[in-house]
Amino acid sequence: MKIRFNMNEKLSLRVVIFLTKFSPNKTVYLCSKSIVRIPLTLFLFIVWSFLILVPLNAFAEDKWDFNTLDGISYGSVSGEVTHGDKLRFIMKKGHCDMVQHVVTFYTWEKPDDISQLDGQKIPIKVNNEPGPKAEVFYVHPFLMGYMVWFDLGSYKADVLASALQKLGGKYEIKIVDGHGFKAKKFFDITVNNWELDGVLNAFQRIKNNCIELSEPKEKKIS
Repeated sequence: MKIRFNMNEKLSLRVVIFLTKFSPNKTVYLCSKSIVRIPLTLFLFIVWSFLILVPLNAFAEDKWDFNTLDGISYGSVSGEVTHGDKLRFIMKKGHCDMVQHVVTFYTWEKPDDISQLDGQKIPIKVNNEPGPKAEVFYVHPFLMGYMVWFDLGSYKADVLASALQKLGGKYEIKIVDGHGFKAKKFFDITVNNWELDGVLNAFQRIKNNCIELSEPKEKKIS
């Protein structure tokens, strides 16, 4: 069964990348302190290069992030090649036995037809083996380039968790050429990998958070 999201939930998914590590208040504070000294564009470029494009060993001990948002429970892991490209596992309340597998790829490439990727199924390899085609469901300008969101499918949570555990902790996705599609036209970096240590515990935590969302809240009697 494929999990369906309404428009508000899709919008929530689109902003998850900002909610994973940094709070809006902290972002505004950093900008306000730095803009006095350097132009905003240069400041954003520096922040992007330092926090997202460089794999940081400082986050190694805290690889998994968990959150809930508008009826959605999710866990995410940052990429080892491009740090801001996150592998996400999403459960929707009422469907806590199913998980939606989502990944983002940032690209500096800006061809005129990049928006036409939306809705297309792109060929990928997973750990150097042919994988399921990744369906693009959102393309948007992001800083100096574009962020492309891929849906890798919906699965039984326990089945996917077990399959990921058998991979030995390393999960690599490579965008490859296909019929009429040239990966390098749209993506300057076509490969990323993620460390999935503790994936079984992570899935259990996502599920527990999902179950809490699904349980009816007790009404308080004043």
